[in-house]
Amino acid sequence: MDNKMKSRIKCVQRFGERYYKKHLKKHANQKEDLCHDWWKGLHFWFDRAFYRGRRDEISQKMEKHAFQVLDELLGSNERNREAKLHQLAQKGWLKREQWKDEKNPLQKALMKGEVNNRYDRLLVISTLELLQTLPDNNIITWAIQCIKDGELESVYRRLDELFAVGDKIACLFLRDLVNVFKLQKFVKKQKGQIYLQPVDTWVRQVAIEVELVSKNAKDNTIKKVIIDTCRKFDVDPIRFNQGAWYIGSNSFKIVLANLSKL
Repeated sequence: MDNKMKSRIKCVQRFGERYYKKHLKKHANQKEDLCHDWWKGLHFWFDRAFYRGRRDEISQKMEKHAFQVLDELLGSNERNREAKLHQLAQKGWLKREQWKDEKNPLQKALMKGEVNNRYDRLLVISTLELLQTLPDNNIITWAIQCIKDGELESVYRRLDELFAVGDKIACLFLRDLVNVFKLQKFVKKQKGQIYLQPVDTWVRQVAIEVELVSKNAKDNTIKKVIIDTCRKFDVDPIRFNQGAWYIGSNSFKIVLANLSKL
């Protein structure tokens, strides 16, 4: 039974390598840019935060509209962006009690820019509120430093507080960040790994199909079982998680690719 399970876990891990090449390798080659340009760091965050259980096409459209609005509102020059973000904060428009105010220039601009979903607008505003409290407004360098300082959980908690984020998105961001910047050695074995295991429909279904968990397993149980099983078979839990998502979201293409080999 162990050999069969090991084979399954290793197979899922291999699809995690595909995920890395398709979605993260470009970021791994641009780590300096992510650390020195808070705008690119914001892109890395929104590339994950906007994808929350709806069709990818809708998420892509809303993210694109959001950045078009921010480009118009804050400008394209890095120094101007920082200054205008600071001005918004000084005028109180980034304070929680002002987020929903119809006079809030961010709300007005996002609505005019066809960011039609209320939670998307609040995600953008609450993220900007977070950024202006961080060194250099950079969500990437802030998260990296916290992880190196052993404060992964505090980053998770802060992200989880943002509108429309929650456990899955916070874990997705942290999982990919740790992978890109090779921060695994700074993550505590069991407790830290929990925050790097987003559980969505695909991860859940793969975990069930490979007989890791039962159909009624709760998310935290799935996380712990994945971590423990991967550790047992010397597999990176991050790679397994990425592989499970990749298999689920690309299952049709994978089947067709295998059919073409017959």
